[in-house]
Amino acid sequence: MRDLEHFLRLYSRLGEAGVGEPFPVSREQLVDILGCTLRHVPLILRKLSERRWIDWVPGRGRGHLSSLTFRISRDQLIGLEATELLAQGRVAEAIQWMRDEVRDESVSARFLQLLQKHFGLVTDRTKPIAADTLRVPFYRPLLHLDPASVYRRSEAHLVRQTMETLLRFDPIAQRPLPHLAHHWEMKLDGAAWIFYLRRDVPFHHGRVMTAADVKYTLDRLTNPKTGSGYRSLFLELQEVIVLSDTAVQFELRRPNALFPRYLCLACASILPLDQADEPNFSRLPIGTGPWKISRNDESLVVLEAHRAYYFGRPHLDRVEILIIPEADQENALGIIPDEEVYYYPFQKTPHNPDWNQVTQTESGVVFLAMNLWREGPLVDPRLRQAIDLALDRQQMIRDLGAPDREEAFGFVRREQESRIRKTSLAQAAALVAESGYSGEELRLFSYASSDFNERNTSWIRLQLSSIGIRIENHSLPLSELSCPERQREADMIFAGYVYDEDVELSLIENLESGYIRSLLEPAIAQFVDERLRAAKQQPDQERRHQIYQEIEDRLRAERSLLFLYHEGQSTVFHPSLQGANVNVRGWVDFKDIWIRR
Repeated sequence: MRDLEHFLRLYSRLGEAGVGEPFPVSREQLVDILGCTLRHVPLILRKLSERRWIDWVPGRGRGHLSSLTFRISRDQLIGLEATELLAQGRVAEAIQWMRDEVRDESVSARFLQLLQKHFGLVTDRTKPIAADTLRVPFYRPLLHLDPASVYRRSEAHLVRQTMETLLRFDPIAQRPLPHLAHHWEMKLDGAAWIFYLRRDVPFHHGRVMTAADVKYTLDRLTNPKTGSGYRSLFLELQEVIVLSDTAVQFELRRPNALFPRYLCLACASILPLDQADEPNFSRLPIGTGPWKISRNDESLVVLEAHRAYYFGRPHLDRVEILIIPEADQENALGIIPDEEVYYYPFQKTPHNPDWNQVTQTESGVVFLAMNLWREGPLVDPRLRQAIDLALDRQQMIRDLGAPDREEAFGFVRREQESRIRKTSLAQAAALVAESGYSGEELRLFSYASSDFNERNTSWIRLQLSSIGIRIENHSLPLSELSCPERQREADMIFAGYVYDEDVELSLIENLESGYIRSLLEPAIAQFVDERLRAAKQQPDQERRHQIYQEIEDRLRAERSLLFLYHEGQSTVFHPSLQGANVNVRGWVDFKDIWIRR
């Protein structure tokens, strides 16, 4: 980069001569422009000449001028350097260079063509067997992939691609299926469980998984020192006993008919006991999954096919997730006005009628949680009712320009939901006047991500201001907002849950920990705990669902939780791409993708 800096200094002062036109220059001028000593001038110019950026003919003898010729323009050189950054996976840096420094639209257009071709499916035919790489963009780094502390959907997706659990949940059959464990048995009416492991399942670093790794994983997850937010899910786990290399027993404090389903959760992904405490494990985790991560930094995540994967290697050879900040993805990244970049093969909106489109409603819910854990204005039920009446969910969906969202009436979307929710600003304002609210500013917390949360919380603040409620929005890092003590400083929290394949267990997880749990009034929290204990001991699924409905009805009646909407998911992809099914996290499972050719 020093060579480039020196060239740009020269061109900024002497570039008027143009490309290919020699001009005289004195050594004193060069010392001033390059900011170096007289002795270093020849060294710098020789380097630039070797790179074929300039031609330099030194003046012979004292007082004779040198001759300098630019062989490339400033913008052309920046374009070449940006292209090199692109090849290194440093896409965001390349884009920033082009956007901030280049004014020549022909240079920008050539770079844009390269950028378009850089994404999507790339085949390297120089190898004996052609190697297929899929390149997709993402708006932020994905540096924290420890399954014990992964709470966001994209990190959870990568955990699922690289690590695996003892069982996997079948959302159609609504039951766990064998995976790393091929068989399991219930003992003591569900207070003890024995799992039998497959033999010769290799981790990415080559060692074979054993029952000792299973014990290590669950002991680590439940250890308070790990600081996992999922620890509360496994409080009933009393001990993990290694019976042999391929058999492990779990002893619970009380019967739990759902326990095998807990072992399908991503947080229970089996880790190698000899690697998981390494400093870089969260960034470069090791598992048994179909993909292994070979690079993960601020610019690029590289997944390589795990060729020894027990259940059959992926069809692709490599996946590259290129990190481009969200602002850089708008309006052709700001490089050429009115030009749109299509990140083949995955788009949010179609631009070619021949492409395939998948649209679905996300498995999850977006909500507003009220803090009834401590004394405050929201303890008055009339104020909570006023907020509920003021938030017209249909209007919110329209105003935020998200027609694929659906109004939510509960935790789970139900087909052909036909309820009608009453909204009235006049009645809401009257309830505010009747309540004990005296104009205090209520703190609304959300986590800092893209502008998604900011747009939602701004809409809520504006809507509630129309009925006389003052809102102060706080956008916090997820690590901070995940702390229960910090959550309880809020009056309200705007958040959402994306459920795993096992919706029932995801619901239990969200009721036992997280934003909802932290803000519950103690009496309501006790009711929720008692009903969840009953559900876990209930083998009949229909009866369990009745219990969950009781909990939902109580939270809705108390307005502890205001359900807002279910998010929509849509992706468009090239017809040559096969196996591209959108999962519950809004991503495509890379293992199943293949190319028709």
